[in-house]
Amino acid sequence: MGVSVSLQAGLIKFDVKISEFAQTVQDFVGASLDAKARDALKTMIAEVDKDFELVAEVMSPLYSINNVADFQRQWPQTFANFTARYLTSWHSLATHCGIVTAQLQRVQKAHNWKRRIPVLGDAVKRLEDMSSRWMGNDSELYTAMQEFMDSMHEALKDVNGCRTPAKSVKKLKDTLNGTERSLLSIKGYSNELKRLSAAL
Repeated sequence: MGVSVSLQAGLIKFDVKISEFAQTVQDFVGASLDAKARDALKTMIAEVDKDFELVAEVMSPLYSINNVADFQRQWPQTFANFTARYLTSWHSLATHCGIVTAQLQRVQKAHNWKRRIPVLGDAVKRLEDMSSRWMGNDSELYTAMQEFMDSMHEALKDVNGCRTPAKSVKKLKDTLNGTERSLLSIKGYSNELKRLSAAL
């Protein structure tokens, strides 16, 4: 698989996982969670949103490079910025995934006594189902984000390694071709998660 195809596939997978993540968060709005669990969820959403913003931040400047003059003027700083962010800003999400999972498990244990009461048993089962989906989705989202950033890093290294600026511009355009829709979708989910966080 070529680097540009790998990047597009990674971005689409990332987009799909964000959609699933947003749906899981939506399920928790109105659920029977205590303040500690809600705070953990809100912190997790804030961390995910930082990563969404990082994707937009590192990709958006690339779309303004349209010719050799743009490339020569913008590329050195753009590539340096991406490399710095890639090496330093992409690793806190996994920690927050674990914190939320621990909080949800704690809430489940606290609600276990309700199983014996028929009218409350369904609510406990629903909380269990939501927690199980969360535990699957959060790790998959982290993996999708990591894979996307890795493929982005490889793609930009390829662009940087071209022998002439003209070849670099062509490689960059080929790499970005077809990614705009997923990037806009990611920005939309970022806004949706802010709304859900306020509703928790």
